Amino acid sequence: MIIDSIKKVLAGENLSFRDAEETMDFIMDGNATNAQIAGLLVALKMKKEVSDEVAGFVQSMRNHSNKIVLRDAYAVDGCGTGGDGKDSFNVSTAAAIVTAGCGVTVAKHGNRSVSSKCGSSDLLEKTGANLDCPPDKVEKIINEVGFGFMFAPLYHPAMKYAGPPRKELGVRTVFNILGPMTNPAAVKRQVIGVYDKSLMMLMAEVLQKTGSEHIMIAHAHDGMDEFSISAPTDYVELKDGNIDCGLLTPEDVGLTMYGEDALLGGDADENVSILNKVLTGEKSAYRDAVALNAGAMIYVSGKAALIKDAVELALQAIDSGAAKQKLDEWIRATQD
Repeated sequence: MIIDSIKKVLAGENLSFRDAEETMDFIMDGNATNAQIAGLLVALKMKKEVSDEVAGFVQSMRNHSNKIVLRDAYAVDGCGTGGDGKDSFNVSTAAAIVTAGCGVTVAKHGNRSVSSKCGSSDLLEKTGANLDCPPDKVEKIINEVGFGFMFAPLYHPAMKYAGPPRKELGVRTVFNILGPMTNPAAVKRQVIGVYDKSLMMLMAEVLQKTGSEHIMIAHAHDGMDEFSISAPTDYVELKDGNIDCGLLTPEDVGLTMYGEDALLGGDADENVSILNKVLTGEKSAYRDAVALNAGAMIYVSGKAALIKDAVELALQAIDSGAAKQKLDEWIRATQD
C-alpha cells in the first residue's frame, strides 16, 4: 500500500482522500518501515501536500485515536502548530482557560514543548494539575467542569510508529500540522495558529472536508502562530461551509498595539507566574494577548456574534475572577 503511494507521489501525482487514509492506516497499524515512512514524508514535502491528502491522513489519525465524547456540541479548542521561533508565553493555553471562564466548554489538546522552552502541558502541569488522568476521567471532567486537557501521547498511541522516522528526518513534515486537526474530542470549532501563512488555506480546506463548523486559522505579520498584539494578523475563517480571508489588528477589538518583545516567555516556572498575574487581573501585554485569543475562541463557539464583543467577555472573565476560579476547579478535579 505505502509503496504504491510513494511511487505515485514521486511521479508528481496527488493521492486521493481514500488512498491517503489507507496509507496512514498502514502506518498507524505499525505495518510500515521507518524508511518507507520517511520516504513518503519527503516525497510529499517535495511535491507539496494537497487538501485531499491531508484530509485522508487526518481521518485515519482520528480513527486511530482514543476518543472523548462531549455533551456540548459547541465545545472549542485553541492551539498553535508551534515552530514560530518566538519563545513567547503560552497565550493559547491561557486563552483556553479564560474561554472556559466565560462558560464555553473547552477541550484543550496539546503536548510538551518541541521548539520552545515551555509547551501547553509543561505549563498546565506546573499549575499542580494531574495530566495523567485516563481518557474516561478527562471526559467526565470536561463534561462536568467545562474545561479539560488531553495530553496528545495518551490519545494517539499509534503515533509511536511515526515518531522515529520524523525525529531522524529532522525537518518539518505534514505531521507538524496534523496535531491541531486531530482533537480526540472531535471538536468542530477551533482557533488554530500556524507558523507559515501558506498553511492557512490548506488547513481550512482540510477541516472543511472533515466536518468542522467554525474555524479560524491565524498567522500574524510578526510571525506569531496566534492572533498578535504586536502586528496585524491574517486569518482564514471557515464558517457554515464557506471559507473567507481577513485581517485583524488589536485596535479592531479595542486593544493596544505593543512592541514585538512584549510577550516573551520562559520556562514553566516563569510562564506559570505570568499566567497567575494574568488571571488575577494585572494589566499587561500578556493580559491583552490572552483576551484577544480567547475572544477568537469565544467567537467561534457562537457565544458572541463579533470578536470585539467576545474580547470584552474575555476581559470580564479575567477581571471578575471567573477564569481563575475555572482553572482552580479544573486542577482540583484532576487531583480527585
